[in-house]
Amino acid sequence: MKCFLSKLVGDSQKDGWKQTPMVGIHAAELLHALEQMADIPRSLRTYANEITYSPMWNETNSRKDGTIKDDIHFPTSAKALIYSSPFIGVANPLMQSTRRNYRVNSDYDPIDLTDIPADYMPRVKYSQACTDVEYKSRVQKMADPNQEDGAVSRFDAVYRLCCRGMVPLTGERTLQVSCVHPGVAWVHAIAGYGVHPERYALLALMSGLEAALPYDFFIRSIGKMNINATTLSLQPVPETNLAPEIRLRGLLLNCLTKPYADLWQSCWDETYTSMSWAKDDPRLTADTFTSLTDEWDWHTPLRTDYERRQALVELDVLASMALGITLDELIDIYRLTFTVLSGYEDDTWYDANGRIVFSKKNYGDLTFKRPDFEKIKNAPAGEVFTRTIMDDTQPGGPRERTIEYVAPFDKCDRVEDYKTAWKFFTQKYGDNK
Repeated sequence: MKCFLSKLVGDSQKDGWKQTPMVGIHAAELLHALEQMADIPRSLRTYANEITYSPMWNETNSRKDGTIKDDIHFPTSAKALIYSSPFIGVANPLMQSTRRNYRVNSDYDPIDLTDIPADYMPRVKYSQACTDVEYKSRVQKMADPNQEDGAVSRFDAVYRLCCRGMVPLTGERTLQVSCVHPGVAWVHAIAGYGVHPERYALLALMSGLEAALPYDFFIRSIGKMNINATTLSLQPVPETNLAPEIRLRGLLLNCLTKPYADLWQSCWDETYTSMSWAKDDPRLTADTFTSLTDEWDWHTPLRTDYERRQALVELDVLASMALGITLDELIDIYRLTFTVLSGYEDDTWYDANGRIVFSKKNYGDLTFKRPDFEKIKNAPAGEVFTRTIMDDTQPGGPRERTIEYVAPFDKCDRVEDYKTAWKFFTQKYGDNK
């Protein structure tokens, strides 16, 4: 353990391992996976001169000093988009929207990514309170390593990765990272970092890696419920031939709206069109990859529940391979340390179009409740069921929506999907990973 901690904090720090919080290891089988991650020569700390971390607006102090104000509304421009932590999911910057009548910290509704327009922005709790000039002057600056004169740009002028800062160590997920576009700010319950546009390939790579279970396990094992710049900087950055596969999946999960078009184009790689799913399923179409171009459109990102889950499964495998973690170790990480996620996986059902029809996890009005689902659970293939809901996650609402669910309904087996993906990528890349 001492050896691992010493590598984690860096050999240049005398007795640094003594000051490092003891990682939470629940089984000896998991230690090797952490040692593999600690053996990666580079981490985000390697790029210290090129990465800027910021908590942005303090939720209390920034209201007192007139930077932001309470204002529940749908923004009309990106400059007014101030994120709260419930908006963020794993590789999903649009997981939830604030309710019209916000009273308690659970007053958020899940967003249906298959139903949002290309310019969608969620309902927020805060807005800019001062003038544009004053607001811009208060935003943290980023040093440009390419400018000898020390020129700086605003932190909110680039694409960034951010995550929930206060996290559960035993919940479904601990590290919940998503990418936000220029103009987005956040309150300090969110931790995040940005890079110079010339480093967007690194940002895209980390958007995929940080969505993977091994990275979540790494953060969870440190044992701190508050994720900050120091914690984030420890994350390894492996050199791997799998990087294009990882970047693509990170981009497909995060680039959900038109403001991500520039990031998509700047990270475009012609090899993306030759990639494919690691699993055969009619809900995973080949043209997901073959139809891609360097120009973003509404159909570019992954929107259905089934597609997005599969991309995350494949990222778990790709990240493990890049880090030197074995398939058995990945399965142990999943089974031994992510029991809540495992419980959700074992009781989440998808329809023929890839929509979640029922889950033990709460998806609000987007899914059936258990008693109603039990009545249709074994319906024959092709039978269609509908639910009419009131959706208030978009401007102009609330509006009545009818959602269709097409039988048959089935579950996924994450361990079997890991094995399938591992075999696929091993056959594709061999030992050259």
